[in-house]
Amino acid sequence: MIESYPDSASAYYQRGILLAGDYMLPAQVHGRSEQNDVPQAIDDFNTAIDLDPSLVDAYYQLANLYFALNIDDRTAQELLEKALNLAPNNIDCLLLYADLICCEGVNAYAIEILDRVISEDPSAKHFFYKARTLMDNGEIAWNADNFVQGGNLFQAAIEIFQQVTLMEDNDLYFPEAQEYINHCQHVLSSHICH
Repeated sequence: MIESYPDSASAYYQRGILLAGDYMLPAQVHGRSEQNDVPQAIDDFNTAIDLDPSLVDAYYQLANLYFALNIDDRTAQELLEKALNLAPNNIDCLLLYADLICCEGVNAYAIEILDRVISEDPSAKHFFYKARTLMDNGEIAWNADNFVQGGNLFQAAIEIFQQVTLMEDNDLYFPEAQEYINHCQHVLSSHICH
């Protein structure tokens, strides 16, 4: 397709999706089994952005590759910021951005972003992600012997996981939510017992 349309941002974007293969997020999985060529996929996403600087999905997929492959988290963050300047409520970009900044230790801001996602789309999936982030932050605080903060984060995670178990669209998240509720409760009770 690129040979026929060498100035088509969409053509480069689509080839980037195919060549990135296993590193594309599930929503982008195609039935075709193209050979992975991540460097070419990165070049294709960059070309798509050069040809159409408003192509939010290209920024997003390029950021996803930079982050997933641990190539350059700072560049991934910059790409997501550009995408969010173009589409401030793009949920995929917001979720990846929250994940990225949480990994950088900016946990409170990650929670704010997840709250923003939930305000746009209050699904079990997004509540689950928020609860997981709270639980992960609770683990970090707990392991640093900050039991009050860790305990508060675990308790907040439990409440949201419980909410997930009551939601209608929870099919994919119910078992894990139950498992995480039990985990958080176990951690809290083991500290109380000591």
